[in-house]
Amino acid sequence: MATSNSYTGNGSTTDYSFTFPYLKVADVKASIDGAATTAFSLSNATTVKFDSAPGSSTNIRIYRESDTAALPATFYAGSAIKSQDLNDNFTLSLYTNQEVSERYVSQLGGTMTGNLILGEDVTITFEGATSNAYETVLTVTDPTADRIITLPNATDTLVGKATTDTLTNKSIDLDSNTVSGTLAEFNTALQGDSFVSLTGSETLTNKTLTSPVLNTPTIGTSFTIGSATINEAELEILDGATVTTAELNILDGVTATASELNILDGVTSTASELNILDGVTATATELNKTDGLTSTPTELNILDGATVTTSEVNKLDGVTASTAELNIVAGKTFKDSSGTLTTTSDTELPSSKVIAAHVSSAIGLVGGFTPIANDASFPATASQPSNGIIISIADAQGVVINGSGVSTTGRTTDGTPATVTINSFPSSLYSETLASGVGLQVVSTGSSNTYTYHKLLAAESDVKQLSDDINDFNARYRVASSAPGSANDTGDLYFDTSASKMKVYNGGTSAWDDVASVGSFYINTLSSSGSTGGGSATFNGSAYRFTLSNPGTTAQQHIVSVNGVLQKPNSGTGQPAEGFAISGNDILFSAAPLGGSNFFIITQGSSVSIGTPSAGSVNSSHIIDGSIVNGDISSSAAIAGSKLLDDSITEVKLDIHNAPAGTDKFLAYTSNGLEWAVPVDTAAGDLTGSTLASGVTASSLTSLGVLTGLTVNGHAEFTGLMSESCVITAGKLSDNVNLDLVNGNAFYFSTTETTTSTPNLRWNSSTTLDSKLAVGEVLTVNIITTAAAGGFSAQLTIDGSAVTENWVGGTAPAAGGSSGVDIYTYTILKTGSGAFVVIGNLTKTSA
Repeated sequence: MATSNSYTGNGSTTDYSFTFPYLKVADVKASIDGAATTAFSLSNATTVKFDSAPGSSTNIRIYRESDTAALPATFYAGSAIKSQDLNDNFTLSLYTNQEVSERYVSQLGGTMTGNLILGEDVTITFEGATSNAYETVLTVTDPTADRIITLPNATDTLVGKATTDTLTNKSIDLDSNTVSGTLAEFNTALQGDSFVSLTGSETLTNKTLTSPVLNTPTIGTSFTIGSATINEAELEILDGATVTTAELNILDGVTATASELNILDGVTSTASELNILDGVTATATELNKTDGLTSTPTELNILDGATVTTSEVNKLDGVTASTAELNIVAGKTFKDSSGTLTTTSDTELPSSKVIAAHVSSAIGLVGGFTPIANDASFPATASQPSNGIIISIADAQGVVINGSGVSTTGRTTDGTPATVTINSFPSSLYSETLASGVGLQVVSTGSSNTYTYHKLLAAESDVKQLSDDINDFNARYRVASSAPGSANDTGDLYFDTSASKMKVYNGGTSAWDDVASVGSFYINTLSSSGSTGGGSATFNGSAYRFTLSNPGTTAQQHIVSVNGVLQKPNSGTGQPAEGFAISGNDILFSAAPLGGSNFFIITQGSSVSIGTPSAGSVNSSHIIDGSIVNGDISSSAAIAGSKLLDDSITEVKLDIHNAPAGTDKFLAYTSNGLEWAVPVDTAAGDLTGSTLASGVTASSLTSLGVLTGLTVNGHAEFTGLMSESCVITAGKLSDNVNLDLVNGNAFYFSTTETTTSTPNLRWNSSTTLDSKLAVGEVLTVNIITTAAAGGFSAQLTIDGSAVTENWVGGTAPAAGGSSGVDIYTYTILKTGSGAFVVIGNLTKTSA
């Protein structure tokens, strides 16, 4: 039987099942890529759940390694031997043998799947092809650090350090290796050629020396360089020469004769001076004209190609302007009094007359400008400016404009101030009084101290405030593709161009929250998340994390439906146990949705405007259960009995017409209706809910019928018939081993049993019996089977876990009865969490 299961990890799966049985949970082991790990638990009896998913392509092995440190049971002389103990001991032996059989390597050969580690001073011995007294032993030098020997990926024969071998296609790096031997030994080893020594006398034939250094060489009477043969006499010509190679190269290609070169004999000109003549075609007569000149070649080159005459050059006589200063007038034209100023030209130089005419024309268009301090400083009547002259009032505070756009609050500076009338104020200023700091410009009509409104000027403080407001808005509002990380204050706004959303900075959470308009709703699409649990833009059964196109700030803002089932929102940013949670722009489901699942995800704005419902528009579906409290119902409301559902009023809500006298009363139907009544036997105690107080007798329980879930505290006496339900199954116990005590404590199986069985006691399929019992509580279960010798039960489990049975008589059943029925009675006492004392008894109705 296999004692292990193997898998290949995929980086996301954490649960892996196994098929082998085991005695203890601790016997289940796991390894990843050959390394044992304890980072796992059992999610159920046959499934290993790793703490984190093993990586992709890792080798996963789940195996059993039974604990052989001690036997499950030890037997002593004279003690009872229980079948369960014997079975446990033999099972341990069986499991151990199975594990050894599956994992040992036979001397006949086999495959080892784990790592082989040899202990101290262990060697590997090879007998070879012949069984004799000679073997090959493989051992290692004691390592001083971890070493790795890697065998090549080739069919080959290893070469020994002390053996004589021929190496083929091998390279020896002489930079890090040494080859030792004599010259003769090297020449012997070198086939077809020989080495030359550094100190010996050898003849080199047909050898090319590259950049050699010859120290005091001896050369014959002649030698050959290329096609030239140089003898001793020719070399003597250079004896004592100090000329350099560069100087000799000057003559390279010269065709001049010796007499022509002798012309230079005695010349003291330098090479650079002689180079001046390079390419010159001038005659000696022409060159003699330069005799005595001190100009440099650069200075002479200025005249190269010049056509200027002497008189033209003389115009510059006395000029001290620089070239840059002279270039100022380059490309400029002069405008004299015959023309008008061109205001759009950058190349026109106007005369003073043209400028004066232009200024006069511009001033004429304005008509003049007169500044005054306030509305009480208008020019005297006799000095009123001419028609068209602008009067600028620096501070027009107190100027009152009537409902027709006329102001008469201004005054002249006459000895007796005259009233100034300002007409034609715009309608936006009707019935207004100008504030402090506001300026005003008016145009003189030329007479009667009458002026016409021209322009209102903003106060400096208002301009500054507006500038500050603009600068403040500029600092508080930004447009970017990602959230600003610095200079953030509570209330700052930024438009996220990546998500096309407006966001506001929350200083309390140091986060940018979405600015949701009232009543905003968004339908989301999904894209792949790069975080753990993501990796897919669609449901595929493994990814549980996705990026939303329009995420909200909290999970409660989202309506999420998967396959028509609304999902529960959860706080926090981690993967929840149920429903979903929100982390930034990602949604995390409690479990990966299956591929092809239908869904919709709606994001609601953080604020929704709720108006007053229209008359007749609210029905029961719009009212939250439990939201209407007592104060919401009028004290004068007369609710008819027809509005009350039958059996919907609990006793505590009934208005009993007589008040109870004392605490020993109960409700009874009398000729007066429902009223408080005295119990038949008040000394016996009270019936409270489903709990009977101490001393309750049958007389106070007359005709109560069936009691379900009754708890009796203290002593209780019952007379008459008291029965319990029995679960009858038309089948065998071996086919129906799960016994649900929620249905009763007695079970009968009407089909003749044919094999052994292990009944399992539980409350029901989803609730354990252990959770229903308190420590110290005891219960009895009766199981009745249709008897057969081969059908019997020697073990029992509770909530799927084995327990130790204490059988009456000291021996577990080994056979069933031959006919009739077999009755198994189990008395179960809970002694701790998941711990029970079980007393079993089998009663046969036949031999």
